[in-house]
Amino acid sequence: MIEILSKLGLSDRESAVYLALLELGAVSVQNIAHKAKVNRTTTYVILERLLRLGIVSTVEMGKKTLYRAENPQELSKLIDLDRQEIKQKEQYLTGAMDRLQAIYNLRDDKPTVRFYEGREGLIAMHRYAHRIIPVNGQRYAYIDLDVLNDSYNDIANNLTQERVKLGIEIEIIANTRSNNPIFNADEHNLLRQTIVVPRTVMDITVNTYITPGFSVEYYCLRTDEPHGIFIQSALIADQLTSQFLMHWEQLSIAKT
Repeated sequence: MIEILSKLGLSDRESAVYLALLELGAVSVQNIAHKAKVNRTTTYVILERLLRLGIVSTVEMGKKTLYRAENPQELSKLIDLDRQEIKQKEQYLTGAMDRLQAIYNLRDDKPTVRFYEGREGLIAMHRYAHRIIPVNGQRYAYIDLDVLNDSYNDIANNLTQERVKLGIEIEIIANTRSNNPIFNADEHNLLRQTIVVPRTVMDITVNTYITPGFSVEYYCLRTDEPHGIFIQSALIADQLTSQFLMHWEQLSIAKT
């Protein structure tokens, strides 16, 4: 019987204690420990777990607490717990699959490319990037904040909050008006640093997001048919990271 109970998730000692209770009825810990051949301290620990599983209960007899086994049909609760654990593991796996797949794809030199169309497609691309980027990671971006604010302000704020919740910091080189509400927001709390560059120096026609060693996203917003391209390639991402950091350093020096 111990072998059968172990297949339901009980250890050998837990099985021995449970079988002792089935045979003895409502008894003290001392009698259970003697029958199951388990030391008394360990028996207390085992009984606490069996109580939590719902297959053992207590009976108060005067000042004494006795323990008894529930009907063996209650062992089906162990199967229910297994089902719950399996379901939870499936949820964990589903939530992590995009990120795991992205890491797996990095083994190949050949880039993975995804194409997105329309407003909803661009939102989906940005959220896909947030799902697969390592939590507390770093991003860089070239952004036309005026286009973003004029046409996508409602979703830009939501996506920014999603990024902040994930702890992803971002440095932005931007074109923008001085009174742009996005630019005037609290940079520190938004995990963001921004350098504004005049369009005469750098005209940002395609919003570009870079995740070092991982991926690049292009958002083409200055068109009647907005679209985007997601490229997962460590080589391309690292090349554009170097380019961005060079621009960032040059613009930082120019500001001082």
